Amino acid sequence: MSTIDFYFTPLSTSVLEENCLQDPFTLAQNVEIYLEGGSFPEAENAEIAIIGVQEGRGNEQNAETEMAPDAIRKQLYSLCSIAGMRKVVDLGNIRAGETDADTFFAVKNAVERLLRINVLPIIIGGSNHIAFAQYAAYEFSKKMLDVVSIDSKLDMREPMLETDPTNDENFLYRIIMHQQCFLFNLVNLGYQTHLNPHLHLEMIERLFFDAVRVGKLREDIKIAEPHLRGADLVFFDVSAIRASEFGANAHAPANGLSNDEACQLARYAGMSDRLTSFGIYNYNPLLDQQKHSAKSAADILWYFMEGYFGRVNDIPTSNSQNFARYLVDIDQEGNHSLVFKKKKKTDRWWIEVPAGRGNETFENIKMVPCTYNDYLVASTQGELPDIWWRFHQKYFV
Repeated sequence: MSTIDFYFTPLSTSVLEENCLQDPFTLAQNVEIYLEGGSFPEAENAEIAIIGVQEGRGNEQNAETEMAPDAIRKQLYSLCSIAGMRKVVDLGNIRAGETDADTFFAVKNAVERLLRINVLPIIIGGSNHIAFAQYAAYEFSKKMLDVVSIDSKLDMREPMLETDPTNDENFLYRIIMHQQCFLFNLVNLGYQTHLNPHLHLEMIERLFFDAVRVGKLREDIKIAEPHLRGADLVFFDVSAIRASEFGANAHAPANGLSNDEACQLARYAGMSDRLTSFGIYNYNPLLDQQKHSAKSAADILWYFMEGYFGRVNDIPTSNSQNFARYLVDIDQEGNHSLVFKKKKKTDRWWIEVPAGRGNETFENIKMVPCTYNDYLVASTQGELPDIWWRFHQKYFV
């Protein structure tokens, strides 16, 4: 990993509170941290690498997010270590470049190098538009990706000119329209209708993507779990959390998720065997006099890592003995059947979606996470679940 150390600057020892240095049970004592005067951590045998990105130019009204990484670390490293924790490294901070493009280049290359050696990057931003660099790092993999964005807004405003910079309002549009298209599915969790132009929601529907309103999540947070279980990467914009619980954001909404719900979503994301990177963005330390929001952001990262270290190899394979297989006929003649699989240990459900004959772009059968209710819709009502339809139609767009 020495080839990427020049992207990073070490952390000041001030990011570690006194109790971190004295208590052997804190995260600080169980993470290899790149500190001033120390050596750059060896990441090859690590499972998680923490990266700070000191870039806030994507949102001029919230530019102080460049100071977020170390403010969050101060709270994170004072928390207790995690049961079953394995090697985690903190590589330090990527400073803002002379231009956004310079920062993007550094983030993209650092994340790509980590992905190539199967190390999961946790990116602490910084502005939310850094998520575009997080996504672009996957170009080398040549695989189609499922992306989840947790945000109160769909950041899909079309730039006036192609040369306009990527920012917090258009980065999802840039991802969707990226020339090297490797986006298969996009899900936004926690959007609020009054904050989003109807054209953006219509575009999500036309592309057979999905968006889940914050009200639906608050009725039953568990409906988010299959979406996160199917994700390859997740962007978490703290703007998804309501201002009364996370006020350190210039765009904090009056309504939104609670901190508890945010932690639950992060834990679901960490538990996903498919997920290979996670980013948290848009925390503004200057708006956090009591450090409550920094503590909330640290909690989100802690629960993500707890989920990660609790993974149970939950992806079904053709010959796995740990899954029960259910075949459901959805017409009386038996001409169309659906295949469901359920992990015996966790009771998590999956549904098979065939790509169709002659389709060489995608895998022949995609295993899509679903819910028990999707199985009931098929088995008791004889109907195709919405999730099956949405993925099936993607193959023919």
